[in-house]
Amino acid sequence: MTTSITRVFLGWDRPLLETAVSWFQERYGSASELDLSRVSIVVTGRRVGRRLLEILVLTSESSGRRLVPPRIETLGALPETLYP
Repeated sequence: MTTSITRVFLGWDRPLLETAVSWFQERYGSASELDLSRVSIVVTGRRVGRRLLEILVLTSESSGRRLVPPRIETLGALPETLYP
């Protein structure tokens, strides 16, 4: 299995989480769903992860899309996910 890591600069003109959710919608969204099942997101802490998920849910509900959530990990938990 090959995985690729992509780093994207989202800018400073809007709040980061809102900008990230917009980017995910453009990149992974369709008219009926937002499928992030193959996406892993690393955040600085659990609170940020919960807020990100909350914004994803609210945005998906307001646009009428079905959300398939991503894997959200903290920096501290990241090494365990990389072990075979």
